[in-house]
Amino acid sequence: MTLRILLALTVLAFIAIFSLAAAAYPGGTHFDHASVGHDLWLNTMCDVTRSVALDGRPNGLGCMLASIAMIVLAAGLGVTFALLPRLFVARARMAAAVRALGTISALGAVAVVLLPSDRFGSVHGVAIVCAGIPGLAAALLALVAVLRERTSARAVIALGGLALGVAAVDFALYVAELVSGSASQASVSVLERIATALLLAWMLAIAHAARSASVASA
Repeated sequence: MTLRILLALTVLAFIAIFSLAAAAYPGGTHFDHASVGHDLWLNTMCDVTRSVALDGRPNGLGCMLASIAMIVLAAGLGVTFALLPRLFVARARMAAAVRALGTISALGAVAVVLLPSDRFGSVHGVAIVCAGIPGLAAALLALVAVLRERTSARAVIALGGLALGVAAVDFALYVAELVSGSASQASVSVLERIATALLLAWMLAIAHAARSASVASA
């Protein structure tokens, strides 16, 4: 199985499994513990990985499915940053940096899943920061390299730029929230969902661009 096919499969698998996890989530957000079911905009993905939902009810099935989905997404991130350098093959150093930072970010994303907030508290937040910084750096380097390569991968550049911008703002808001110990902000959960959607679209665009690059070099 080629990397680009594997990448597309991880995106589809994540969407399918996380959708099932969200459907199984009993309810509750940080803004309304009595809300019923999963809220697309006010629940974060990490909320769904809690063994006990924010409304106090057990979330065994949702927790298991969400954890699997997020590990699949972490694997997809690893594949993404392994595949991206095919779009700038002439820039070996940048390719090596993207692969290294991407691998660190993917491993950090797995740690985020293994350290859920309801059991590990602030350690969960630290894991998010440790995964987020190298991930954002890898994405930025890759976009710069693709731009310099002057390829026709316009969708990769456009979606990547949007995903990076939204994710960076969301990350900054989350870190400020974590450091200050302030209450959860709705903007963090809303931006997380937008950034995730853009990330998934970017991953699919990379898979398609990598296929085009392989055809062109054949």
